[in-house]
Amino acid sequence: MMHCGHPEPALHMALTAARGSETQTTSAVGSALHAVVARALRCKPTLSQW
Repeated sequence: MMHCGHPEPALHMALTAARGSETQTTSAVGSALHAVVARALRCKPTLSQW
């Protein structure tokens, strides 16, 4: 699940997924979500307040 040129929606979806499943995911899933968040932030630095 990468952002495919749309970092803002990807960031929102990844943050929602991470927050909604903090205690229910495996470490691999959590790491993947953090990777999407990091990539979205890198591609659109103005979203860093999220």
